[in-house]
Amino acid sequence: MNLLENENEIISLNGKRIILTNYRIIQNDQLAGKSYSISIFLENISSIENQYKSSPVYLIIAGVAFIGGIGYESLMVGVIAGLIFVALWWFSRKHLITIKSNGGSSLNILAEKMKKKDIENFVFNIVKAKSERINKIHKI
Repeated sequence: MNLLENENEIISLNGKRIILTNYRIIQNDQLAGKSYSISIFLENISSIENQYKSSPVYLIIAGVAFIGGIGYESLMVGVIAGLIFVALWWFSRKHLITIKSNGGSSLNILAEKMKKKDIENFVFNIVKAKSERINKIHKI
């Protein structure tokens, strides 16, 4: 990755797939065999969203399987089916940080292996770098 003149790296994540500089945030990654790169200048960041996603329908199906198993002689089948759907729900959970730009693309960062404190620190660094960038642009 090439940096612009006077651009400095502040922090990087996921083996330098996410790089925060004093000018922009950059994501270089691969998905389904295709590589892509997204770069958002800090002054164009409109929001940062930190969320957990999952498929709750798996929990509903698990509950139905457990209850259905109680009503029939095949209790074990209901319990096993319920446990399978609980496992599916568990593995569908994702921790995602989404950085949105003003009218442009969004950066989606999968933060599953990051600790809560590291995520808070990363978001703080983005907000701080954005503030410093805007102050520099407007010479405050």
